[in-house]
Amino acid sequence: MIVVSCLLDREAFPWQAYWYRARVQEHLRATVDDRFRLWFIDNALHGDDDPQEFPDRTVAYLGALETALRQLVAWVERDEDPTPTSVYRVSDGQIVLPASVEARGGVQPVATLTINGRNHAIVRTGESFDIHLDVEAPAGGIVVEVRPDFTGSGRLGDPIALEPAPSLAIDQQLVLDEPGTYLLSARVAAQTEADPISPHARVQNIARARLTVTD
Repeated sequence: MIVVSCLLDREAFPWQAYWYRARVQEHLRATVDDRFRLWFIDNALHGDDDPQEFPDRTVAYLGALETALRQLVAWVERDEDPTPTSVYRVSDGQIVLPASVEARGGVQPVATLTINGRNHAIVRTGESFDIHLDVEAPAGGIVVEVRPDFTGSGRLGDPIALEPAPSLAIDQQLVLDEPGTYLLSARVAAQTEADPISPHARVQNIARARLTVTD
């Protein structure tokens, strides 16, 4: 069995998946990893709507579900081990994943967005600022898509032209002329089987950073 649990799920809380795995482990004990996997998906809700209601804030989990179905078939029919259970800890009832893709495992890419090297920057109107995006795919996968909203409009732009790779970095310099608070974001997708052509098994994640523009 492979369980896919979303960390922003409001209807089926992620700690419930942790609880379920604990019950499975009580039954299977040391052999739990021979029969069971649990993957946590960050920034995903309960619904599988695509596009999302707020596409600059959340992602769909369908790519992870497709990956789980493919790996489950390979596990059952060909005895090919699926991606291991996500690495996580439980803190005050919350599931917490490590920051890096190497540390957390699972099938989801990890993206980090900074403005002038920070996750919150303050600039003046007309002052340029530097955007830096790092994306890393999970083991065996490649980054195949980046859709930015680097102006805080709430709408994702067209995909950035890129060469699919296990990791990539994107740098841009921008200027905003109106004062206000802007939430910049970038939605990324990794194809877990390293197939840049396939529209399936593309697992998404999103990175965000806050920019305050003053007079």
